[in-house]
Amino acid sequence: MHEEDHPRIIESNGKRPKISPTAYVAPTATVIGNVTIGDYSSIWGNTVIRGDDSRITIGMRTNIQEGTIVHTPYNFKVTIGNDVTIAHGCIIHGCELENLTCVSIGGAVFDGASIGTGAIVDSKAFVTEGTRIPPRTLVHGNPGRPVRVLTDLEQRHIQLWADWYVEKVKAILSGKERA
Repeated sequence: MHEEDHPRIIESNGKRPKISPTAYVAPTATVIGNVTIGDYSSIWGNTVIRGDDSRITIGMRTNIQEGTIVHTPYNFKVTIGNDVTIAHGCIIHGCELENLTCVSIGGAVFDGASIGTGAIVDSKAFVTEGTRIPPRTLVHGNPGRPVRVLTDLEQRHIQLWADWYVEKVKAILSGKERA
């Protein structure tokens, strides 16, 4: 990806996003300010990654799907690990998502919350400020609460979702697939 050719990669407060050359940012996605995006990660259409106040770090092989908003208020940062799937229409705000996690469609994770490695935030679940979710946990409801430990199959699915998006990125970058 050529950042200089992307009109919606924007410097803010003297900070310009740092995006791996093997990452994909859709033409309708917006990335602002103090943001780092790792290898083979993907930011899909109409997603906004807004690091104008604090730092946002997105690991490797992570996919952030259409219509998601990632933002940091001035006194928090966002850290998103490797092999993370954030589905359509989510809000990720001032929080941490450890490696191999999934936030399902419409999920929200707020200031100071931490989602443990291998956990799934269920569709439309709302993880409130400061909540700590243990590894390998399914989170459901509003407010989002752990409901059970994930099965081995569910854990494998999280990795399969991440791998599938990596293959899409490779196909787009190689010209074999159009975004």
